[in-house]
Amino acid sequence: MGNSAPTTPKDPDALRLGIISVARISPNAVIYPANKLSSVKITAVASRSISKAQEFATKYGIPTAYGSYEELLKDPNIDAVYIPLPNGMHYEWTMKALESGKHVLCEKPLASNEEEAAKMKVEAEKRKLSLVEAFHYKYHPAMKKVKEIIASGEIGAIKHVNAQFCLASYLSLFASEMKSNDIRFQYKLAGGITMDAGCYTLSVIRHVTEKEPEVVAARAELIHPQVDATMEADFKFDGGVTASMRASFRNPGIAPYKCFVEVIGEKGKVVLNNFIAPQLYHYLQVESNGKSRTQKLYGETSYYYQLQAFVQEVKKGIKCPTDGAEAVKNMRIIDSIYQKAGLLKRGSPFEG
Repeated sequence: MGNSAPTTPKDPDALRLGIISVARISPNAVIYPANKLSSVKITAVASRSISKAQEFATKYGIPTAYGSYEELLKDPNIDAVYIPLPNGMHYEWTMKALESGKHVLCEKPLASNEEEAAKMKVEAEKRKLSLVEAFHYKYHPAMKKVKEIIASGEIGAIKHVNAQFCLASYLSLFASEMKSNDIRFQYKLAGGITMDAGCYTLSVIRHVTEKEPEVVAARAELIHPQVDATMEADFKFDGGVTASMRASFRNPGIAPYKCFVEVIGEKGKVVLNNFIAPQLYHYLQVESNGKSRTQKLYGETSYYYQLQAFVQEVKKGIKCPTDGAEAVKNMRIIDSIYQKAGLLKRGSPFEG
């Protein structure tokens, strides 16, 4: 059995959240956090297989199971939905959810490309609904501390940012599924490492600089035609700031996992190791004026803080930092990375 019955009593006006699909990320992303929050409750789950939906609902103590996504969206007792579908399905089901009057928390990346993301943003604004992209790392205290250190001037003006998120395919957390037919490597589902781990590295570069970069160059290693298994990119910003990113499921050497963001300033630098999942482990290292210190900031998971913020946006109008407008900007640069690497932006016609 999973983590079934909620452990926290629910508020009378708790946000009623439905889950579209029985994706493996859902327990960590919304179910376990909701069990700790009085302001939200998971009320339904949908799968294209009613038996899978019922099994998932029983395992996690969810009251209602649906055998189609459409049925869940028609449920008047659902205020918002969480969408952890494959990338290429985000646009369709987010638009249908918004058209059904539901607020949306959608997994990253929000869409296949900038054009889709822009349409999603407009639809949400037109209907006065919340649309939030699930870049959960931004909500964790460790990342907030990085931003505080930069803003304090301790490391001086930013000169360069380096962000990496790499897994060795033979030792990855997904090793049993790291095959060529994995959904993350299917072009028709908007697959590719830049759409998976790479969107995090780009996002964190933009997050710490608070600027929009220009893609100078990009280099891809392919697993299928048009589908990247490794992507490296170089950026420049107004004012002479530069940045670089690397995302890969083919990390070389013996290290099976590499995930960090390094911000180099005129007076020092700050590094957050494992910025993606700081709740599992992390360290924040600061070097400035010849001195060095290491910090760790644990608490709840990044998903907990994200869900809490999503509820606050829906209920109180406190805007999340990963809204539709932010998603459009990130997708614009992702499109440019693919173009610079000589590849099609996701969602473009391709028979391969």
